[in-house]
Amino acid sequence: MDNYPTEAKRILVVEDEIVTAMDLKSNLVNLGYEVYEIASNGNDAIRMANEFRPDLVLMDIRLNGPMSGIEAAEEIRKSCSIPIVYMTAHTDVETIEKAKITEPFGYITKPCDNSTLMSTIEVALYKSESDARRRKAEKALEESEARYRRITEGLTDYQYSVRIENGRAVETKHSAACAALTGYTAEEFAADPYLWISMVVDEDRDLIIKRVEQILAGRDIQPIEHRLIRKDGALRWVRDNIIIYKDPSGRLMSYDGVVKDITERKKLEEQLLQSQKMEAIGVLAGGVAHDFNNILMSVIGYGTMAKKRLKDDAETKEFVEEMLAGANRAAELTRGLLAFSRKQVIIPKENNLNVIVKNLERTLRRIMGEGIELKTVFIDRDIMVKVDEGQIDKVLLNLATNASDAMPDGGYLIIGTDMVNIDDSYSEANLFENKGWHAVLTVSDTGRGMDLKTRQNIFEPFFTTKGIGKATGLGLAMAYGIIKQHGGNITVDSELGKGTTFRIYLPMM
Repeated sequence: MDNYPTEAKRILVVEDEIVTAMDLKSNLVNLGYEVYEIASNGNDAIRMANEFRPDLVLMDIRLNGPMSGIEAAEEIRKSCSIPIVYMTAHTDVETIEKAKITEPFGYITKPCDNSTLMSTIEVALYKSESDARRRKAEKALEESEARYRRITEGLTDYQYSVRIENGRAVETKHSAACAALTGYTAEEFAADPYLWISMVVDEDRDLIIKRVEQILAGRDIQPIEHRLIRKDGALRWVRDNIIIYKDPSGRLMSYDGVVKDITERKKLEEQLLQSQKMEAIGVLAGGVAHDFNNILMSVIGYGTMAKKRLKDDAETKEFVEEMLAGANRAAELTRGLLAFSRKQVIIPKENNLNVIVKNLERTLRRIMGEGIELKTVFIDRDIMVKVDEGQIDKVLLNLATNASDAMPDGGYLIIGTDMVNIDDSYSEANLFENKGWHAVLTVSDTGRGMDLKTRQNIFEPFFTTKGIGKATGLGLAMAYGIIKQHGGNITVDSELGKGTTFRIYLPMM
């Protein structure tokens, strides 16, 4: 493959944890390197380095036994001048300072991904092959540029290299992959020296500036995650990992960065947290609703009996009627909470989803506001699901009402049916509990849409964007609970000014 080393370089791995060593060996072999031996202590490392003369030694900075990785590296440097790259999971500043005496060609923080591993090794190899590498570090970096580009262009990660003079960044070069991740070409970055910071979202910009200041001060830093805006306006999450290079005196010469797109991982984390939050809220709401409902039933029961005995006391009877009306309204709220927490009684039967929508179509047209046109798009086949038709009607009516409210100036409400096969990868990516064939009920509108904060809270009980007294905030919570109780899933996609789409997934029979 193009992103593998063009020549198989021999690597000596020095690692006293056998599981870690074997995993590292496997990764190196997959990247196109040769790993003839693994040393588990300093003495074996010195012997094997002199015997096999590898191109590079990956040295665990902390080794069990009488000899540390730093001591072993010093002996190897003196006897055969083989470049050393240290591996470390965590260490103190004092140990790092001691390690610098051995003039290592790089550091790898364990665990690391293959991109970081290969980039560090390749830079170390080329630095070691360059004539007068310490006195001419800048020239060595320039000579390695062509090979470095061949490595990085085959990767999906975005690579960049920054050259430092007198504590200031004087030149930044970007790999071709920067266009795939950011939408901007390497030429555009070269033309605008501030493009890299202007891409970062406002909320994360101070964090990035502070990090650059720490790098220029020569501090060792950990990878950072932040957001940036692509050229096309899309928001992406990235992970930026830095490799720092210094001259023998400790002066910063350059640093390389590997920027990885982690948007999908962040999305999955957000979905998982949201799912866990909804589950916790559901347990709480269900318990409260159940107990409160029992109290209300007592109030309604005794109130009804009291009303029957107040035949001639009209004024008191009116008070009791108001009390009962309030209790019934409260009971309706508890039924909504029970629906959200999936504790209501449902009677699922075999139904054709197309028929359910068609039966409700006339009612939906009546509740649409003025200037709103309802369109239906049905899949050309029966899609059989086991559901409580009345409960699905409630979900559709609620979604249609919300859509109507979101289009005060008119628009389109589109309801469609389809089917999709939920496989393992799709299930994991979207946190679906059930796999296999699902019916899909889509409810879309051309209304004002929702911002991110609203989307994140839309299914929570009592959350509403309407004014006080205009809504209970239980409609979408009930819809969420009803669909979950049927073993399905409900998702929402929306942007301000671009409308909203709800998708309901129901297991097919």
